[in-house]
Formats: sequence, C-alpha cells, structure tokens
Amino acid sequence: MYLKKIACFLFVFLLVISLFGCGRQSSTTSNNNNGTTTNNTTLSSITLSSGTLSPSFSTSVANYSASVSNSTSSVTVTPVGSGTIKVNGTTVSSGSTSGSITLSIGLNTITIKAYSSGSTTPETYTVNITRANSGNTYYVSTSGSDSNSGTSTSNAFATPGYGSRQLSAGDTLIILGGTYRVTDYNNDRIIPANSGTATAPIIIRGEIGNRPKLAARNTAASQSSGGLGNMVDLAGLNYIRIENIEFSRDSTASGTEVYVRDCITIAGSPSTNIVLKDLYIHHFDQFGINFQDIDTLTIEDCTIEYCGYGAIGAPDAGSGGGWKTIVIDGCDLSYNGHYYQGGDDSRSAYDRPDGIGLEEGDGPITVNDCLVEHNYGDGIDLKLDNATVTNNIVRNNTANGIKIWGHSSKVENCLVYGTGDGAANGWDALVVACDDSGTTIQFINNTIHDVGTRSAYAMIAQYDEPYRSTPITLVMKNNIFSDSDGEIWMSANITPQFSNNLLNRDSNTDQVSIGGTGYTVAELNALSNCSENITGDPKFVNPVWGGSNGDYTLQATSPAINAGTSSGAPSIDLNGVSRPQGSADDIGAYEK
Repeated sequence: MYLKKIACFLFVFLLVISLFGCGRQSSTTSNNNNGTTTNNTTLSSITLSSGTLSPSFSTSVANYSASVSNSTSSVTVTPVGSGTIKVNGTTVSSGSTSGSITLSIGLNTITIKAYSSGSTTPETYTVNITRANSGNTYYVSTSGSDSNSGTSTSNAFATPGYGSRQLSAGDTLIILGGTYRVTDYNNDRIIPANSGTATAPIIIRGEIGNRPKLAARNTAASQSSGGLGNMVDLAGLNYIRIENIEFSRDSTASGTEVYVRDCITIAGSPSTNIVLKDLYIHHFDQFGINFQDIDTLTIEDCTIEYCGYGAIGAPDAGSGGGWKTIVIDGCDLSYNGHYYQGGDDSRSAYDRPDGIGLEEGDGPITVNDCLVEHNYGDGIDLKLDNATVTNNIVRNNTANGIKIWGHSSKVENCLVYGTGDGAANGWDALVVACDDSGTTIQFINNTIHDVGTRSAYAMIAQYDEPYRSTPITLVMKNNIFSDSDGEIWMSANITPQFSNNLLNRDSNTDQVSIGGTGYTVAELNALSNCSENITGDPKFVNPVWGGSNGDYTLQATSPAINAGTSSGAPSIDLNGVSRPQGSADDIGAYEK
C-alpha cells in the first residue's frame, strides 16, 4: 500500500509538471519566466571589460544588467564554462575574450548561450548594458510633481508626458516604477518637443528592474477632443529611443473609456532613427505600432499582443516613402485580434490583425528571431522590398504564415506550422506575390508542416493578377514541406530552382504544380536547375495540429539528416546549432 501511495503521488506530480510545461514557448531562450535557467551545469562565470554585473553571476540567474559611461563605446565578454559557448551568436572558447561588441547609447542586450556536451538546447543568459547618454537625466515618479525640476528621484516630475516635453538632444527621462494613468489627450501623451542627434539621442526609459506601466483611459474629456488616439506620437521626430516600459489600456476603466486606438504612432511627418526596445504593449483597439513614413527603425525584444488590428502595421506610404532600413528582432508578436473594442473578439482573418502587416516601401527590412503565433490574420505579411525573414517561429495563425510581396527577399531558418490555427481552410503557410519582373525570391532551410485534412496549398506563388503574369525566379533549398493537402503551386511564369528539399505531401504523389502541371519528385529533379529533392516522412520529434506547440527537431532516423546542401545555407540552425553536425547539412530549420 505504501508503494502504491508513492506511485500515485509521483504520477500526480509528473502530471502537474507536464501541464505547467505546456505554455507558450519562446523561439530564443531556455529560461523560465522568473529569470532562472532550466539547466545549470555549463556556464560558471561571465566577466565584462567595462561595467559590473548586477546581480553577481549565478548559474541559476538568467538576466543581468550593467551600466557604463557615455565614453564607453564597446565592451568584450569573457565567459567561463564547459561545452560550446556563444556570445551574440559567435563561438567563444572558455576563458577567452569575445570580439568587441559595439554599444549604442541607451540599452544594449548581449546574449550568451552555453551548450553542454551533446546538447542542442542551450542555457541562455542575457546582459542588458546601459550606456549613459551625453546630456541631463530627468525623472518621473508616481509621488512627483510637474512643478518640480525633475533632476532627481526626490524632485521628480509626476507625468511621463510632461517629462517628455522637457527633453533636448542628449537628455534621458527615467520613469520610475509604478502605474501612470494617461487620460488627457493634450497633456498626458508622450510627445517629445525636440529631436535628438546621432551622438545625443533623446532616451525615454523605464526604471531598470522595476518597469513602469502607462495605462490609458479614454475619459469623457478625451472623447470630446476626438478620443485618445495614441499614447506616444513620434511624428516628425528623429533619434528617439523608448525603452523598458509597459503600455496598455487602463484595466480599471469601463464602457467607452477603454477604447484606445494605437499605442505608438508616426503619421503625417516622416521620422528617422527610432529605437523601441524592451517594451510590453498590449490591449489596444488598433495597432501596437502604427507608422507611416519611417527611415531607420529598430524594434527589439518587444512583446506586442492583444491588439485589435495587429501588432506592427503601416498605412500606405506618405511623402516619406514608407518604411526604410528596418530591423525587428527578438520580439513576441502574438494573439492580435483576440482583443478589440474593450474585450475578447473572434475577428475574421479577413480583418487582417497580423503579427506584422506592412505596406509598400523600399526596405530593406530584417525580421529575426521572433515568435509570431495565434494572430487572427497572417503571421508575417511584408510588402516591403529587400525583406530578410530569418530564425522565426510562425505558428498557429488563422491566416497565412509568411507572405512575401517585395522583390529580392529571402526567408531562412523559419518554422511555420498550425496555419489556420486548428480550423481554418484555404490559408497557406507560405505565399509569394511579387509584381517586380525578373526578381529572385529565396526560401532556404525552412520547416513547413500542415495537416492533410485541411484544404490548403503547401505554398502558393504568383497566384493572381497582376502577379500571375510576372516572371520571377523561385529558389528553394533545404526546405521541408510536410503533410499538406495541396501541392506547392506556382504560376507558369516562375522559374523554379529547387534543390535538396524534402517534399512530403499526404494526398498525392505530385508534390509541385507549375502552371497547372503536376510534378512528382522524380519529375521535378529532371527539370533544369532542380536536383537532389527527396520525399518521405521527415520524422519530426513531435508534430502537432490544433493550436498546440510541437517539436520539429529531427529524429535520428529522419531522411532529412545529411541530405542538404551547404551552398547558400545558413551557418547555424534555428536553435543556434552550427551546421553541419554530420557529413552534410540537414534539410529543414533544425540541425540534428
């Protein structure tokens, strides 16, 4: 009886552990939400050439901060441990010094990943280094007053909006921890009165370790002035950094007071050199970020979710020509469309609440290392030219997974699955629709999984006018397409260059359709510039369907192992593992 009780207890304990382990997964980290690591055996110390880690290093602590002077423009990192250690993606031997890491003024994130011997899942540590600005530092506090000078924590301003309008180039505004109500359209919103410069940006930052929350309430007074259209307006401003702040509607509001359209906007006047870092933006009726004309924008390590129209969006380009020189890195862009007009709302995918949905622009744009899931629209929908979409997990979105419209674009090391979010038919994991004749679009080392019972193509390219009659070249290398109902559909004007792909369509031996003609893998390999494509079960560790999270690494018996080409392939996989691990690169986003 005693042994039976122990067995029962162990069963319940393991069941609870498994249930609590089925939450949202990050594409980039093995850390728990409480900032501790799950594997404490590899790294033993981290030393910076400038600045001091806070707290002191411990194998069980994942997140650190440090501060350096304005004159410190770079640092090096010396990690000590066993196994393989990578600093910002570059391998560094234990006890050796990394290469020089350039520091921008403001917050900088350094990522250290440590792989124990034989493991492809690293311990992940982050160090946020703050490089001081060149001007004055002002403070905002929940106990402050706007009649204060703002120059110390004990003499702080009361409202972030007021504080933002006191800043000149080189100044920093630190918003201390607490909740700040944004209710007055004219006075409470963050609208800097001045721009910064390249060497002296304006920085608006939340207190490190005690991130403040700005909560918007659309009061009757605001509604009489046209409504609370945004919380931050950066139109016409240059060299502005906003860091480490939570933005949301006021959860204590009710009725029409909860209607707040966008969080951060640029419209009417172009802006340049904007950095948005470590922001948590959620529960807005329209967009988290809604910019019209922007040149040089970084959105880094931000979580943007539960926005009615999408996380990051753009209207048609204005006088500034749309979006140019964009980096979106390390962001979680999820559950958009699930909240609208003050509550939960099952919006149609045709309403387009995308993770990223951007209109035409010159680019270039890089979307890297992002988790994009459970949006009611597309995961990533880019009409910008020169798009590079790398190292992303795009899963369980209601509409298309990744959609590419612009010329000279590439999708690499991405995992796309769960398209339709467990139910919807007719939406495809990958879409290409480009009207720039003669361009080349590349898909390299991606893993695409669907379910054969859902009516959709594995991929669709140049599917409608004017795109169908536009000739382009489609380069496909080292991709896995698994378990779709429909084939990879291409118009007759596409020149395919397919090599070393694993094509595993459930319902038919034809894996590809070109201009309405179906091709088996053998027939595809007989075409010019097509070779070494294979078919078969890729043998994922845990493929899933129906809105849950799977494991798309490869079993040891997968035919994708050592079947890829190194020509044009990325040097690391989606987990940061070096390629190749065997005699040749593996097919798909993960290297075994």
